[in-house]
Amino acid sequence: MTSESICGDPRDKIFAILGILDNEEAWLANEMKPDYAISVVELYKRVVKASIQLEERLTILKYCHVAANEAWQPTGAPNWAGPRDQCAVFDLQYADLTMLAQLPKISGDLLAVKGLQAATVADVEPIQLSQSTDFDGQVMELKRLYARFSGDLSVDNSNWFESISHAVSQSKFTEHEILPFSRNRLASVAVLEETLRSIVNSRQGTSTGFSEENGSLKPEFFMFNAHIRETCLGRCFARTDSGHLMLVPDQTRSNDVLAILFGLSLVIVLRPKADHKHRVVGVCFAHGLNWGEALAGPFPPQWRTMKRYRTDGWFDMGFRNLKTEEVTTLDPRIDWEELRVEESDSRRDAVLSEHGQGPYRRPDEAYLQSRGVNVETFQLV
Repeated sequence: MTSESICGDPRDKIFAILGILDNEEAWLANEMKPDYAISVVELYKRVVKASIQLEERLTILKYCHVAANEAWQPTGAPNWAGPRDQCAVFDLQYADLTMLAQLPKISGDLLAVKGLQAATVADVEPIQLSQSTDFDGQVMELKRLYARFSGDLSVDNSNWFESISHAVSQSKFTEHEILPFSRNRLASVAVLEETLRSIVNSRQGTSTGFSEENGSLKPEFFMFNAHIRETCLGRCFARTDSGHLMLVPDQTRSNDVLAILFGLSLVIVLRPKADHKHRVVGVCFAHGLNWGEALAGPFPPQWRTMKRYRTDGWFDMGFRNLKTEEVTTLDPRIDWEELRVEESDSRRDAVLSEHGQGPYRRPDEAYLQSRGVNVETFQLV
């Protein structure tokens, strides 16, 4: 709402919505009172600080996106006063194992947060699409990108079709959902992979020729078309030094780093500075890192991540055993016995207990370090 509103005074991007927030966002109205004596930057920094303190998460960082030639600072605060971002916000994933953020140190424009560097950006390719690009243009662009990246992927036996399907569709597949599905989460990943394979292997470059070659245009083509428009505009494809294929902000460069920040469920692109600090470029979608692989390793073959939707529309992350059909909220890669606590322990995780799977606490920095994870502090400026 804040990103899409048009205001003469950038401070009204915050003040004007205080009275119409839903229950999930009511914290902002309680923390912010209209005060036009403070600067735009200071106001936006207050929103970031209040969000982190109240949610104990870094979710607000998903709205940070550096525009071309932009001098906005700190980059760890969204610039709602800047040019409207044409790309949609990514759905939340599970990159940090939903670990609670240790409240970061905030000093002036500096935001110090814990996490780890997961990979380095090796190659970036702009996506040549616009709002006016038709289906034929999308077919040609997918064929071009396939030729550009198809030989570079080797992570966890994944292939280009799997990686691109997950990236473009943000893993919105029936295999990863528990009813009810929303209207744009109706396809199978296998179907979309085959759809993409048909597109790039087609000898035709137009929808008419493609339809003649394949018999007809299946509904999955149009679903994939919608996903491309939703997620690819304003972004680039990129490959990491370890072979992950990603959708990244359009200002991403080679040698930027991918970080997993504790308290942020999306992978984030950071730009190293000479003084060992980092600028925020923006969040990304990196298949092979979205589900906590950098912290806990890959999933056992028989397990799959699931989203368990609640009556309020939000979801909890679940896990399904494909052999037994068991669904649990306990990540099978985690040693939960080590994390068992007393019922009265304040660290007990409420979500796990709600599903009758507790009392446990979430993995923390000490747990990860005992398993060889290199936890570091990122100073965001």
